Amino acid sequence: MAPPPFGQRLLIWFFKGVNKLIPWHRLPPLIGAFNLSAFRDELRADNLYDTYPSPDYQGTAQSVHMDDTRFIAVRNSDGKFNSLEQPLMGCSGMRFGRNVPRDHTAHPTDEQLLTPNPRIISERLLARQPGGFKPATSLNLLAGAWIQFQVHDWFMHENTTDEKDMVDIPLPKGDPWSDPQMKVARTQPDAPLNDTDR
Repeated sequence: MAPPPFGQRLLIWFFKGVNKLIPWHRLPPLIGAFNLSAFRDELRADNLYDTYPSPDYQGTAQSVHMDDTRFIAVRNSDGKFNSLEQPLMGCSGMRFGRNVPRDHTAHPTDEQLLTPNPRIISERLLARQPGGFKPATSLNLLAGAWIQFQVHDWFMHENTTDEKDMVDIPLPKGDPWSDPQMKVARTQPDAPLNDTDR
């Protein structure tokens, strides 16, 4: 992502100093909101790599027309105008920023994709163990609902419907899966925008 302008960098630097003494959630609400805004700007600049060949793909105020001025203050249902400077950022159909540069994210082979076997990982690490339910004592019920809402609100992958393009997960001997094969729909690839996408 592009480095933030000088004013944002100054705000980031200021709140980094403040947060050494007072965490953002202990600040007065308005100052805490500015603190979160600075933190967001820092994450955008230093923690994400743009998944597009150029920033032009995120749009500008001139290239993406706002038909209704209420979107200056509220979010459009398709996610446009979360950022007035880059109105397409985060909207429906747009790519997310990544934590790794695009040229280091080569498409895995099927062998790499299935090593280690995801079925074994799910059974050994993610399956509930005997002994019953383990409560998440540091979360309340709203946290789960909010996470679920955000997942459905912010991203969706189109899956293949072609039976020949399914991922066939090898089942270990004696696996209790209900069918002799485990097939998972493969995510459809996004259209390549340049050679890095290939």
